[in-house]
Amino acid sequence: AGAVRLHAARLSSLRQSSACGTNQSASNAFHKVAAPPLGGWSTVTPEEFRVAAINDCTVIHHEQLDTEVFLRDFVALRRPVLIRGGARYAPGFLSLSKQYLADVAGDVVISAATIPYPEDFGDPESRETVSTTLGVWLRRQMTQLVSSSGTPLYLFAVVEREGHQGHENFQPLRDLLSKEVPTPPLLNSSEFELGNMQFAVGAAGSGAPQHYHTHAINLLLAGQRRWWLFPPPHSSLSRQHALKYFRLVHGSASVAAEEREALECLQERGDAMYVPTDWGHATLNTMEVLSTAQEFVYTPEETDGELL
Repeated sequence: AGAVRLHAARLSSLRQSSACGTNQSASNAFHKVAAPPLGGWSTVTPEEFRVAAINDCTVIHHEQLDTEVFLRDFVALRRPVLIRGGARYAPGFLSLSKQYLADVAGDVVISAATIPYPEDFGDPESRETVSTTLGVWLRRQMTQLVSSSGTPLYLFAVVEREGHQGHENFQPLRDLLSKEVPTPPLLNSSEFELGNMQFAVGAAGSGAPQHYHTHAINLLLAGQRRWWLFPPPHSSLSRQHALKYFRLVHGSASVAAEEREALECLQERGDAMYVPTDWGHATLNTMEVLSTAQEFVYTPEETDGELL
C-alpha cells in the first residue's frame, strides 16, 4: 500500500507544467484531405481527435535545456519531458517533404502494419501487414490502407545500421536521415551510447500500443501526436491499439485525470519527446505524421560485470 501511495504521489507531482496547442481542421474520416498541406503533409485532424489533451506531462522549451540539464534533471531521474521546439534543430524539420522523401529513398522496401512489431505483440491482424516501398506508401497507400478493425496501417521501421541484416536496403534512407535529422544535440555526451534509430510515417488514426524500451528521444517533423506515458509500476506490453485506448480514455465512460495510470500530452510539429527507459508509452497520430526516434543508453546505469 505504501508503494502505491508513493507512486500516486509521484504521478501527481509529474502532472504539472502543461500548455499544448489546440487541434485544427475537422474531418469525419481518417483520410479526408482538406487543409492546405505542409510539405505535402496533410494538416487535417479528424473531428474525433479534437478533444483537448489533458496535458499533465512536464513541458519545457528547448532554449531552457542543454545537455547538462537534460542529463541531471531528466535522464538521471528517469523523468519524461516534452521539449517544445526540440526537433527544430534538424534541417529535415523544413526540408523533408513527401516528394523529397520519395525522390531520395522511395525505393526502400518497408512494411506497414496495424501496429509496430505486430508479430512480437501477437496482434491477430499481423497477417494484414503489407510490404511496400516508401515511395508507393507516400504517394498512395498511406491514405488508403485500413485494417479489418478500421485502424489505418502504420509504416514503422528500425533504420538498420551498416553491418546489420538488411542495412543495404535502408542505406538511402539512413544516409538521408543522417543529413537531415542528425543526432539530437542533447545527446552530445560521453555518458550516452546511441542505439537504434526508428522511422515512422502514418495517417491520422494510426499509432502504437503501450510498450517500453530503453531511453529514447522522439522527434516529430510533421503532424501531431498524442502520448500516454505509464510509469514503470504500470508499464506493460499491450496489443490494444492506441485508437481504442483513446476512445476508452476520452469516451463517455472516461475517468478523472487523477485516477488514471498514465500522463498525457500532445506533441506538435517540431517538438521532441523524451521517454525514459522502462516507461510504458502509447502514441496516437492525430494528423499525418513523419517522425524519427533515437534510442540511447545512459552508461552510468549499466552494470560493470567485472565489479560483480
